[in-house]
Amino acid sequence: MNWGDIIKGLDKNLIPALKIIAFSIFGSSIIVFMTADYLNNSFGKWPYNLEQFSIISFLLSGFVLIFVYLPSATKFAQNYLDNKRIENAIKNLDVLEEQILFTMSLNPEKPLKISNYCKHEAPQTNTTAEIYSAIVDLKRKKLVKPDSNEDNLVFLTDQGIKKSIEIQKNTLR
Repeated sequence: MNWGDIIKGLDKNLIPALKIIAFSIFGSSIIVFMTADYLNNSFGKWPYNLEQFSIISFLLSGFVLIFVYLPSATKFAQNYLDNKRIENAIKNLDVLEEQILFTMSLNPEKPLKISNYCKHEAPQTNTTAEIYSAIVDLKRKKLVKPDSNEDNLVFLTDQGIKKSIEIQKNTLR
């Protein structure tokens, strides 16, 4: 995760982020003035001890920044990155579909192996129709989900193809 992706994610969700910031500042200022009122025992006057007022406002602003704004900004950025992973996985599926269609047009009788198109633990030979329908199924149903522990999009695509072939086999039985 780099800062450019985080900034793009925040740009997409800028209005909710600004609402959170405005609410945080408004809420912290209310708390600060209520504290100043408590310290002063009178409403509308500045506290006699400005050092106490500035320390309290600094602590409350830091609290709001750390516990309200940063978690929400991180959540927005993470959602953006998850959406980008799904888009990239679907682009990979489009390329894979084109490769399979080209191979099918050259030699439609020869069965394909998933290992021709996937880079991880390819299973035994499947028919061309199974592999192609698995890819189309993945694109239609969006079985490809970003894995929190793995950033490898090819691995995600492979897992999706295997899962889709298993679903099809169980459905046909």
